[in-house]
Amino acid sequence: MNYIEILEAALAEKSTSRKKLAESLGVSPAAVTNVLTKSARNGINLNTFLNMLDCLEYEVVVQKKTQGRRREGQMVLVTDKGE
Repeated sequence: MNYIEILEAALAEKSTSRKKLAESLGVSPAAVTNVLTKSARNGINLNTFLNMLDCLEYEVVVQKKTQGRRREGQMVLVTDKGE
């Protein structure tokens, strides 16, 4: 999953709207939408991603790569290959 897919999945899992996320972050809904559009894919920084996840009550865990299926609810952030 890329960061957009992870944020969209977290929004859906929490049943939270982009507007509510924007309010939690103290930004406009348009700012959240901009981050979640493919045109902004190269523009997000790690702190923005982490702040958005934190507002959605998610965290990032770094661990050694493993193969196989993940537990339900886990998401793996990968780079977009070929872009």
